[in-house]
Amino acid sequence: MVNCMSFISNGSIKKKYTTTCVLEIMPKLIMTHIADMMKENRHISIVAIRRLMNFIRIFKWFISKDPTIQTIIDKKMESFKT
Repeated sequence: MVNCMSFISNGSIKKKYTTTCVLEIMPKLIMTHIADMMKENRHISIVAIRRLMNFIRIFKWFISKDPTIQTIIDKKMESFKT
């Protein structure tokens, strides 16, 4: 899974995986999928909802494997609030 994130973010699995790979890809993936589901001309299917939940599960898995991701998210949320 880590090699996949590195490839999507960097274009190569030879480049080192960093936490920014996950923070670049997963929120955009989730938000894009939500926006696509909300389009008026689309029917929201069970498959689309399951896909969204799987994206969220993958994101949570990355956070559980690398706690620095949660720390970065918390700092960004704190700076957003102020």
